[in-house]
Amino acid sequence: AHRYVFRVYALDVDSLGRPGLSQQEVEGAMRGHILAKGQLMAKYQRATAAASR
Repeated sequence: AHRYVFRVYALDVDSLGRPGLSQQEVEGAMRGHILAKGQLMAKYQRATAAASR
């Protein structure tokens, strides 16, 4: 099974700068600009052959 975590942020700026920023650079650029945030966690597992019949 795979676990996915989706995080969304509402910011008070249109852009965080140049494309290609690292995760640390994005997090630093967002600091002080987050208006709201949300998170969704999901799991996915491929159906077994017996379960798909």
